[in-house]
Amino acid sequence: TTPEIEYTPKERIEQAEAICNAYQTAQGIQYEIQESARAYYQPQKDLIKMPLLDQFNSAESFYSTFFHEIGHSTGHATRLNRKEVTETIHFGSCDYGTEELTAELTASFLCAEIGISNENTERNSIAYLKNWKNAIKADKKLFLMASQRASKSAKFILNKQEETHEE
Repeated sequence: TTPEIEYTPKERIEQAEAICNAYQTAQGIQYEIQESARAYYQPQKDLIKMPLLDQFNSAESFYSTFFHEIGHSTGHATRLNRKEVTETIHFGSCDYGTEELTAELTASFLCAEIGISNENTERNSIAYLKNWKNAIKADKKLFLMASQRASKSAKFILNKQEETHEE
């Protein structure tokens, strides 16, 4: 086996930035100062909106959030075509919770891939997932399904996928 390469914190952030810069949506990514520092993905426009980096308490938190939104965008019809992104779903529903879990796991996988996971980003991720616990707890297989989807999403983002559409 090949030994794992240890990257410096600066190199990890550079890798995160390169992943985000290489990823494209139809309408791109808009950065803007937002009072609430709210990041989101608009499937209808295929657009990611992100607050500015300095609105976050760390670069790791910024990229973890960015990866979450990119994770949502992989569900677009032109990419992995997840119904939770392509169809209208209701906030708080099981489908909504499934998509949130998929996006958060995608972010976790990407953070782990480049080594920017830390105690703070992991704590935030766990707290975020707890918000969706009730929406997804009815189906015992849901976590496995979301993990598989997140793995496909992370591979898609990193350009390591073999196929691009869900079956």
